[in-house]
Amino acid sequence: MFLDINTVVNPGNADLVVDENGNYVVCDHSKTEIRNNKDATPDAEGYTGDTYCSICGKLLSKGTVVAKVDEHPEIGEAIANGTWGKDEATATPKPATSAAGSTATVTTTNNSIPQTADEMNLGLLMMLLVVSAAGLTGTVLYTRKNKAK
Repeated sequence: MFLDINTVVNPGNADLVVDENGNYVVCDHSKTEIRNNKDATPDAEGYTGDTYCSICGKLLSKGTVVAKVDEHPEIGEAIANGTWGKDEATATPKPATSAAGSTATVTTTNNSIPQTADEMNLGLLMMLLVVSAAGLTGTVLYTRKNKAK
């Protein structure tokens, strides 16, 4: 019986493979792949994935769980800098440092009022409320006047 190169003798359990000469050799796990990795989301934790040998299929190392990601990382940044809930004029943010240790310039906006992209004109709504109330009042008075006749 002739076995092809890199035929795994006992998949997932042994480190033996068949080399180009048909000899059994110990797999050196020189080719690896990551399986079962999953990105973290605001709703669910992630997973870095397990490392497997792509030649013999043996599990080489287990992955780790990754915490849920912050849906609004700028809020966490503002809290860490001490600028969350402060007016821009009074806030004195600490400089942010990167993994390499260099500092970066932090620009802040007025974090006390969250921006919602709602640009509705409140004056128009109030005017509509007054006109509606006046119309309702007029209708009630008109009906009472006609009932009295």
